Amino acid sequence: MDDAQFGRPVRAYLSLTVTPAQLQAVGDAMSDHNAVRYAAAVTGPASIVANTAFASVDDLYRFVAEDLGRLDGVAQVQVLPISKAIKQGGSVRE
Repeated sequence: MDDAQFGRPVRAYLSLTVTPAQLQAVGDAMSDHNAVRYAAAVTGPASIVANTAFASVDDLYRFVAEDLGRLDGVAQVQVLPISKAIKQGGSVRE
C-alpha cells in the first residue's frame, strides 16, 4: 500500500521502552490512533514497536511529543524515519 496516495507520505517505525505495568495501556492507546498501521509488544531493548504513517513531519512530532508523551510508563521513544521501502508485504522468497 502506498501511504502517500492516501495523504500519509511520512512513514516511520517507532521503538518504545515502556514499563511492564503500563504495557497494555500504552499498546491500547497506540492501537486507537489512526496513524499506527501495526504495533506489537516485543522483547529486547524495546517493549513496543510500531509502523506508522503521517500526513506531515509535524503530525509525527505531535504524536510523539503529545500523544505518546502524556502516557504513563513511556520512558523512551526512538523514531526511525523510512526513507525508502525496499520490500513490503508480498510473498516470502525461497
